[in-house]
Amino acid sequence: MIPVNQASAFFGDHFSEVLADHLLTGYVFSTPDCFLLGKRQEDAWFITYLAGDLGSALQFIPFPLPYLTFQRDNGELRRYKSESLTRKLYGKQAERSKRTTKEG
Repeated sequence: MIPVNQASAFFGDHFSEVLADHLLTGYVFSTPDCFLLGKRQEDAWFITYLAGDLGSALQFIPFPLPYLTFQRDNGELRRYKSESLTRKLYGKQAERSKRTTKEG
């Protein structure tokens, strides 16, 4: 199932409302590889819903904020430092590219 269809199935009858809310007050990114709904909350991006590849989805975040937060299926709120999560996903390559960008 493609990511946008996963989101539609997850939200059911409320999908169009959630989508409209994020189109007006947040961000919506949809590709064949990922579907992301998110909003800015002070010093963090709150990921309302993500289907597909997290690494692909993170490239669409409009600008960096110190934290990424999301709520797990069990209701537990998770908060990660953006740099730590990026390092986990991309490893040392992200650090090297970050240094190169600063130096260049």
